[in-house]
Order: sequence, then C-alpha cells, then structure tokens
Amino acid sequence: MKIIAIVGTAQKGGAVSRICQSVLDGAAKMGHQTELVYLSDLCIQHCAGCWGCMGQSNCIIDDDFHDIYKKCVASDVIVIGTPVYFGNISGLMKDFFDRHNGNANFTPPIMSQLKTMPRKDRLKAYFGQVVKEYKVKPEISGKRMIRVVAANKPSWILRLTGELRTTMDALGRYIKDLHGKPAGTLLFAGTQMAPEKEAIIRKKAYALGKRL
Repeated sequence: MKIIAIVGTAQKGGAVSRICQSVLDGAAKMGHQTELVYLSDLCIQHCAGCWGCMGQSNCIIDDDFHDIYKKCVASDVIVIGTPVYFGNISGLMKDFFDRHNGNANFTPPIMSQLKTMPRKDRLKAYFGQVVKEYKVKPEISGKRMIRVVAANKPSWILRLTGELRTTMDALGRYIKDLHGKPAGTLLFAGTQMAPEKEAIIRKKAYALGKRL
C-alpha cells in the first residue's frame, strides 16, 4: 500500500510536517510505502479560471501539479496537512485543491456555452447535461484521506472564532468532492502555548499510520 503526505506549508520540519511524518512512520513500520511532499518545493500556479480543461483530460497549465496529482492517483491513502492561516487552510494548499478541477473532474464542454444561451435553454442544458456529465474521475475517487491541522491558537479560541470550522470544512470539502473516505483527523492546536501536547499528537499520528 502507498501513502502520500501533502504538506501545505513552507515551514519544513514544522509542526504540520512532523505530524505527517509520524503518520508515515507508523505506516512504514507496517511495511507500507510512504512519501512526504512539500508543496513549497513545487511550482503550482493558481487556477486561471480559463475553462481550458473543459472536455480535456487535464488542466492545460504546464507545471508541477500534474506530477503530484499522478502520485496521489497512485496512492491508496492521502494525508493532507496544513497550518491555520487567516482562519483557513494555507494558500499553498488552496492552490493545490483548486487545480484538481482540471485533472480530477470531467467538465463537459457545454459548460462554457451556458452564458450565451437563452435562460430556459441554459437551465435545461445545465440540469440535463452538465449535472449528469460533471463527475470525479475513477482514478482519484474513493481514496482514504487523513486531515492534519496545526495552529498557534488553542482549540477553544479556534472554535470560538470559527477558524477551526472553516479550516476543517475546507479540508472536508476536498475529501467530499473527490468522494474520498475520511480515515482520521489530527489537530495540534496551541503550538506556541502548549508545545508539550505535540508528543501526544504525534503518538496518535503514529498509531493511526500503523492502522492503515
């Protein structure tokens, strides 16, 4: 079995990467193949919103996203790790998520023609064709996925401000949209105020990796 961990932070060796690595260490202990990837090492451009992927098999932007996407396709488990930045996932992770539109989904060509149609034809085409044909590709669908989140603030503040919800929702949306299977969530809240908790979180991460 192959497990890949996608780290959405430029802080190499930081809390997110350490927890992700603990998951991989547990999996490796059971003989599984593992790999940790830093999105900061890759050139992944923003989604251009160009609709160039419609009717195509892949996004038309030529960069490193295609390589990391292929690694995800070849994996059985995907670990997605991000810090909480401005009440949400990191920009690196958001760009990674956005680019799946071109590779992970099939968008029917008629989507780009909707705005030029009369309203009644537009609705008919949307519900009669787009809704039926727009789908996740089998190659990426159904993967087991683990959420890893680290934040400076303690969990009670994250919950009070709504930052935890928005961050978890963004990760959950990725899993849901790819028809993934949630395999666990690891939260290290209070990295600065309660650093002693890291050992406990990493122990849980290691155990989770062993259970995969």
